[in-house]
Amino acid sequence: MAIVHKGLFLNQCRYVLHLLKDTKMMDVKPTPTLLNSKLKLETTSEPFWSINYYQHLIGRLVYLTITRPNITYAVNLVG
Repeated sequence: MAIVHKGLFLNQCRYVLHLLKDTKMMDVKPTPTLLNSKLKLETTSEPFWSINYYQHLIGRLVYLTITRPNITYAVNLVG
């Protein structure tokens, strides 16, 4: 008897790898912990050279939350 699976399986592994490569973050280490809800982001870093680039990155991260809802809070903070 064969088992037939119906439905969709979404996998964004390639999408994440392209995002990490484009942002030069291939060497970052994953973390199993969630973001602290009382975290205050520093604004002393160098700003992005283009607002369009920043908006593009945020859009890509928002798209990623479709399959990774655990990053939604962090994406909301930077967006």
